[in-house]
Amino acid sequence: MKKVIISGVIEVITGLHIGSNEAEVRIGGLENGVIKDKQGKPYIPGSSLKGKMRCLLEIDAGKRDIVRDYTEPIGKLFGTGANNEDKDIKRSHLIVRDANIKENKSDNIEYTELKTENVINRKNGTAEHPRTIERVVKGTEFSFEFIFNSYYIDDKGKEEEIELLELLRDGMKLLEYDYLGGNGTRGYGQIKFRDMKHNIIDFKQKNTQEADNVQNTSNEDKGKQDINIFFKDLTNKLYRS
Repeated sequence: MKKVIISGVIEVITGLHIGSNEAEVRIGGLENGVIKDKQGKPYIPGSSLKGKMRCLLEIDAGKRDIVRDYTEPIGKLFGTGANNEDKDIKRSHLIVRDANIKENKSDNIEYTELKTENVINRKNGTAEHPRTIERVVKGTEFSFEFIFNSYYIDDKGKEEEIELLELLRDGMKLLEYDYLGGNGTRGYGQIKFRDMKHNIIDFKQKNTQEADNVQNTSNEDKGKQDINIFFKDLTNKLYRS
């Protein structure tokens, strides 16, 4: 068995709102706050990343319902829960960690901002129902980590896993061109994956292979190819003969 640890940076391009699940809001408190850890710092739950990529891939594949079939690539990559038809939980090839704030040397960094919005009455053009939403500010960076479990034992399994890694690549690219969190159609939640690298841990050989970082380039067209280049390099190293 091999584990591929894919890590890097998620950069917030536009204000990001992933809401907290606090059961009650204190009087005078913020109703639409972002999710934070015990230290008061915002983070991106792994479930939000994994769920949004899965949803976008299902839509891209023309699926009208959640894919619960483990014979399909999406089911193999993300796993199937206990609600699938045969009531049998299937393991996921992909583990998605929570993405935590990339620490900054400054102690005075404000990671969030408050944005006030209104509903516009289209009949008379007046603003109604003002509300304040907390957002993670543009430019904030989170450290992400995906773990891909490689189980292949023959050439057929190898080809299937290459397909799964390409599926993960497509999910990341789709997410860059969509949005994460809430209020995306109003400009929130644009993100970019940067500075990716991978470690390949082979438990049989008890060694680790670390690839060089794939750096962004100043050329915009080349910069858009970063994820493709990264995964091509990864598959070449993981499945080379």
